[in-house]
Amino acid sequence: MVRKQKKSKKEKLLYTKEEIKKINESNSKIKIMPNCTFSSKIGELDMERRLYYPICNSKEIDRIFNVKNANDYLLKLRADTISDNMRFFRVYRNKALQNIEKWSLEESFDYSHYENFIDKIPEFEREKCLNITYGDMFSNKAEAYIVKTDFGPLIVINECLKYFLYFINLAILNFSEEVPNHVRANALRIAIRTRTGEEAMDFFMDPRGIIPKKIDNQIRNLIKYQLEFIAGHEFSHYLLNHIDDSNISQLFLNSDNNSSVIIYNKSHLQEFEADEKALTIPQYDCCELENMLPAVSILFVAFDLYDTYLDIVSPRSYYSQTHPKSIDRIKKIWEKFKVEKEEYDRFLEAGETLKIFLKEDLDYNYDIYDFYGSLYLDEANTEWRGKELIDRVDYY
Repeated sequence: MVRKQKKSKKEKLLYTKEEIKKINESNSKIKIMPNCTFSSKIGELDMERRLYYPICNSKEIDRIFNVKNANDYLLKLRADTISDNMRFFRVYRNKALQNIEKWSLEESFDYSHYENFIDKIPEFEREKCLNITYGDMFSNKAEAYIVKTDFGPLIVINECLKYFLYFINLAILNFSEEVPNHVRANALRIAIRTRTGEEAMDFFMDPRGIIPKKIDNQIRNLIKYQLEFIAGHEFSHYLLNHIDDSNISQLFLNSDNNSSVIIYNKSHLQEFEADEKALTIPQYDCCELENMLPAVSILFVAFDLYDTYLDIVSPRSYYSQTHPKSIDRIKKIWEKFKVEKEEYDRFLEAGETLKIFLKEDLDYNYDIYDFYGSLYLDEANTEWRGKELIDRVDYY
């Protein structure tokens, strides 16, 4: 169930001769990536450019070294964050090798959650949102925020948040008892570890288990609405003029603390306002709202579970938190939309049940949450896990 790795800020680069041979073979493939031929002349700039070749095409590298706008800034931020972390680098090298002919780092990210929100809002607000840059990042900070740049505000959601949501939704949702309790428990553990940065961000190569297609589709559909709300929440801060240059802070983008951005802070009141606007400004029909409200409710139950973990491991006062309490946020949304409380209370009940387990689990199994490496849904060679994948044997 567990693949432990020694805690360290940098992954050790120790390879056997066979591994080096395979890596060199992979690198030879990268050299023929379109628009990415290496110059025979080796200068300082050429060496710097080579650092990006395995994950960017040559046009993107030109933009990285000549940042002219917020899109270039975001591209450079993505490339720097990935290249500064060996685990992230390996993930994106593998992605690039699967699409050598048409590879683009920028185009490898999903923009649909931003676009789905923008497409549903009135024209005036849509034009304002289209005037700013937005996009996902790949790092182990499961956050969404607005970055202060020289080219204007930049809305970012970290892909780590998607993995957190995937596994915590698997733990929370009722699939008619199709998911064994021990699998749900491990899903919760993986979700918490993903958000704390302890879980290795190599799900692309080592997915942690096998999820039945029906359940996988349900979870992904739920995440679609959750990410659209999160994107809408950040856009709403912008539309509500919550951005204040005097209220900013530094955010490190990975646990190595070697890449950071300046982000805009918001008050608790502004967070409530952005929640409401993210759900009221889009022109949702009844069917869409019936999908969105449960998804958002489960989202805040998920955040509340993570808050519970933090309150046990590192207690915080209410006023020291960057956001209002998750349960307060969900109740305000319910009041706004006059939902049938009895129907939605089941989400809170599911969260409370998992809270009880989480508190007991931290008492007896804290070490499960406190190592860097990988945790799995089940033992190897079982229905919910499949074959054990060996690092640098089954994937590189």
